[in-house]
Amino acid sequence: MEKREIKELTRTESLVMQVLWSRGEAFAGEIYEYIPSPKPASNTISTVLRVLYEKKLIAYHVIGRNYKYYPLINKREYVPTFMGRIVDTFFDGNICSAFSFFIENAQNVTEADLDAVIESAKLKKDLL
Repeated sequence: MEKREIKELTRTESLVMQVLWSRGEAFAGEIYEYIPSPKPASNTISTVLRVLYEKKLIAYHVIGRNYKYYPLINKREYVPTFMGRIVDTFFDGNICSAFSFFIENAQNVTEADLDAVIESAKLKKDLL
């Protein structure tokens, strides 16, 4: 499968995608209801849905006179793009700095969490 470039989502686009990722599919009104407060204007949701469709990140089924939207990209595909941009923007592309920041600033990190991260790093190292 060819890897496509995924553009960064705006805050509102991200909120809409979060709803679609968690629900699988939804009508515009349902998406609006599931977005946390402060909510954007309801017509903003329609605009964002059109933009996401044009970006080929979502599609829809026509049901009567309504559109039921669903994601064409899953969250697991998008997160590396998003996190890569965070590392590039805030940590000058240095993954070690980003990792240290997240560990130092994380809330409720347990020893088991750290052990799991170390184990994941060892597995990744073995693949290199």
